[in-house]
Amino acid sequence: MEVREQLFSGIITYNVSLTTVSATTIQPLSVWDGVQLAQAIPIGIFLSGIILATTIGNILVVTAVVRDKKLHSLSHRLVASLAITDLLVSVLVLPLAASSIIVKKWPFGPVMCDFFVTMDVLLCTNSILHLVAIALDRYWMVTDVSYGKGNKKHRYFFPVMVMVSWLLSAAVCVPPFFGFGNSSSKEKMEHEACVINQNKGYTIYSTTSAFYLPSAVIIIIYIKIFFEVRARVHKTQFRKATPAPIMTTPTDVTVHTTEQKPPDELSPLTGTAKTDNTVNSDSSSLAEQEAATPDMLIETSSPGNTYCCHEVVSLKSEMKVTESNHKLGLFKKQKIQTLLKNATIKSSKTSIATKRPSVVARKKKAQKRERKALRTLLIITGIFISCWLPFFIFALAMPFCGEWCERNIPPIVGDIVTWLGYSNSMLNPLIYTIFSPDFRAAFRKILSCK
Repeated sequence: MEVREQLFSGIITYNVSLTTVSATTIQPLSVWDGVQLAQAIPIGIFLSGIILATTIGNILVVTAVVRDKKLHSLSHRLVASLAITDLLVSVLVLPLAASSIIVKKWPFGPVMCDFFVTMDVLLCTNSILHLVAIALDRYWMVTDVSYGKGNKKHRYFFPVMVMVSWLLSAAVCVPPFFGFGNSSSKEKMEHEACVINQNKGYTIYSTTSAFYLPSAVIIIIYIKIFFEVRARVHKTQFRKATPAPIMTTPTDVTVHTTEQKPPDELSPLTGTAKTDNTVNSDSSSLAEQEAATPDMLIETSSPGNTYCCHEVVSLKSEMKVTESNHKLGLFKKQKIQTLLKNATIKSSKTSIATKRPSVVARKKKAQKRERKALRTLLIITGIFISCWLPFFIFALAMPFCGEWCERNIPPIVGDIVTWLGYSNSMLNPLIYTIFSPDFRAAFRKILSCK
């Protein structure tokens, strides 16, 4: 009996220990504690889509610039440099940020938290500073004629601006490691969340350097670009719309006759009277001007101005009669002057009226180009401001409102504004390439495997 009891007790002890081991073995990982799959799966799919779109879009831009010779200009290389920065954001920052949102805490430890915060600040600041460099490049392309022709400023702009953007970005993210604020990994991982430095002085410095100052520069530059394009369009329109000078007749019409001739001796070609060799040369030249003036009016008048033309022809015949009739010379001369003035005014009005439709068409075309330029600049600045402004308002306010913000603002608000800023790296390849026919053609070649 004693032996049986010992065996039985041993079996029970073994079963209990086996149950304990098996229970310990199937216990879920601590990372997934409290995670609801119904929420984690759709959030993970959505964030994975943003990461994938950001990666593919920026790879397309870099590949297009490398492969297509038309995109080897310094301006396009600057866009490719922006794409490389955004590609690094999608590879080094976004996966870690998505993981912390899905599991609702930071699962990678304090060292990775330092790496994540450093890369986040460095790369996002560098992306924004690249937008400033692109805006400056476009401004000089518009305002400086020699800039795009390989002068020194254009040749050194790309390497200098890329180097400056990286150095300024490093100047924003490095200070916490030298005692500016709290750089302790344990303090960063407060409440099991990897957060950026919450020191008030550093927050003002970082947000101003990374966003507020660069965004002000971008807005000012694009406003100047718009007014420069607008002035150039209006200048071109004015040059094209200026009508050609219209031939006018002299205000004083004088009929000089030195010798009376019968009507049958008038020249059939010029309409002037045939004179002897003793006629004064000044008188003959004036008569030629008077005879040529109606012909010039007929040529400058529009084809549809039949009334004006007939009136000028009648004036020409009336001049012949006047020249042959010495008794009515003074009266006829005054009448000819009046009619010639009226005919010239009618011809000028008709000529301007025929030019008016083309002037209106050019004005509409100029307004269309002006609206297109304004729309492009509004899209570029509007998307940039819409993506980053909510995040930097939130980041600037959090250290100052303290516990009140933690109690009244749900954590999802911080996640939304953060990923709204990250989405700018996804939209940059669209914004800075969709308006370029060369980029569109290069994308078609890449996607069609040509």
